[in-house]
Amino acid sequence: MPTASPSDQIKKEIGDLYLHLERNFSKIHGKCQTEAQKKEFLNLYSAARDAFWQAQARTLADNSATVQSIRKELKDTTKQVKSSTKKLKDIVAFLNLVKEAVKLAAAVASLAATA
Repeated sequence: MPTASPSDQIKKEIGDLYLHLERNFSKIHGKCQTEAQKKEFLNLYSAARDAFWQAQARTLADNSATVQSIRKELKDTTKQVKSSTKKLKDIVAFLNLVKEAVKLAAAVASLAATA
C-alpha cells in the first residue's frame, strides 16, 4: 500500500478538523449559550473551512521539521476536539480548544505551501 504524500497527509489532517466541525455544527452551535459564543463558533468554523479550501488549492510540499511538528500538534488537538464534542460540558473550554486547532490548521496550510 503506497504511503500518502506529505501534501495529502497535511490536507487530510486539516480536513479532519473542518469536516468534524461541519458534521457536528448543529450540536456545537446549540451548546453555545450566548450570542458571543455563537458568533465565535461561526468565526472558528469559517476559519477552519478557509484553511481547508486553502490547503486543497495548493501544493503542500514543505515537510520540514517545523511543519511536521505543527502537523502533529494539529492531529493531537483535533483528537481532543473530537473527544470533547461527545460531552460538550464546558463550551468556553471547547471553543478555546477549537481556536487552537484552527490556528494550527491555518499555520500548517500556510507554512507547507510551495510557491
